[in-house]
Amino acid sequence: MIIVTGDLHRDYDIKKLDEIARISNHPSIVLIAGDFGGIWNQCSKENDGTIKLHQKDMDFIKSLSKYPFKIISCLGNHENYDVINQLPRVDAYGGQIIKLSDNVELLDRGYVYELDGYKFLSVGGAMSMDRRYRIEHKSYWSEETITEADIVRAISSLKAVNNKVDFVLTHTCPSSILEKELSLSRNADPDYISKLKFALENDPSVKLLESLKHKINFTEWYFGHFHVDRDVISENGHKYCCLFNSWKKIN
Repeated sequence: MIIVTGDLHRDYDIKKLDEIARISNHPSIVLIAGDFGGIWNQCSKENDGTIKLHQKDMDFIKSLSKYPFKIISCLGNHENYDVINQLPRVDAYGGQIIKLSDNVELLDRGYVYELDGYKFLSVGGAMSMDRRYRIEHKSYWSEETITEADIVRAISSLKAVNNKVDFVLTHTCPSSILEKELSLSRNADPDYISKLKFALENDPSVKLLESLKHKINFTEWYFGHFHVDRDVISENGHKYCCLFNSWKKIN
């Protein structure tokens, strides 16, 4: 069984993993919809050229070994891309991943992965909504947003599976889903409305995902980023799930 949930933000929102671990029939994999946050501090390079993570990051990743499932995350915006871009990729599940430990892995952008018999397209990334308060290369990284190259890779990966996957895992979502959510949430929390508007007006990631969604045959699309738990049904019947503290089971 796979469980999908929302942003982890390192150990800030880790309680949901504790709750999932207490399920009597716990999953084999927990998927995180971006903002893993475990790679945050600057790394160092050894004499042989290998990358050594900061001790704080290594300690955090080691602490995740207590969980009885594999933790696999797509990329979000609260990740240190200066480090992530230097980490080696390995082939796994039909795409490329960053393997941080025996039970912690990051999915790269634009690949179709097969996990427990299900096909997932993963295209992580988004713009930090509080970027103006952050410092580049210290608390935000411009590489956080999805790029045209990521979409090209996704299209190529989809072509190999006849454009059909079971699920899509991203950090943000297509612009039309944000527009629909905005139209349905006029009386929602003002902070949530502000996040929707910011993404629509500023984040190129949502427009790129919009261009991609029309090429995919899928059942459900999971994303995080907005710190709410809501389901949005699109016009064509596909289900989009925004996850934060809730989770979805895939049996």
